[in-house]
Amino acid sequence: MQPRFLKGIDASKKEKLIANQLNVIRCCADYDIPVILIEYNIEYTEYEFESNEESTVEVLLKAVEMIPRREKITKKTVNAFTHPYLSAYLRHWQVDGILLMGVCASACVKLTAEGALGRGFKIATSGDLISDEGEDKPDMSWYRQNGLVFKDSRKTIEALINKENKE
Repeated sequence: MQPRFLKGIDASKKEKLIANQLNVIRCCADYDIPVILIEYNIEYTEYEFESNEESTVEVLLKAVEMIPRREKITKKTVNAFTHPYLSAYLRHWQVDGILLMGVCASACVKLTAEGALGRGFKIATSGDLISDEGEDKPDMSWYRQNGLVFKDSRKTIEALINKENKE
């Protein structure tokens, strides 16, 4: 998550969102679950921002750096699957489903989810891992219809651990 997209989110909600995502990222590091960090190219956004807001929130970025199988890509459109290497990385790691985390749940996250589904990947998320500016809670109905929605990030982590222990 890049700070410029967090500006319209209440401070306490922002802290919880970052903490929940951080817990998932740490789980991925502990269980060698691949992670792809996606950033939006500043040239293609209409937002004004400070120079230190271009990169991902520092605590999340440092946690991702601890993951053995990780990549960082910069997208030029809201759908991250328009990036030429995203699908290739996932297929190389033999990933068949993705866990979505981020802000702009009704735009970037949703369009990336649609891109994933269109390329044959399953999708999952939880309401405390994604957010929308100005909304108390993101609308999860589309995600429920098209993928798996966990009750919360703790249940998400339990599912990740159980999946890894089965393999």
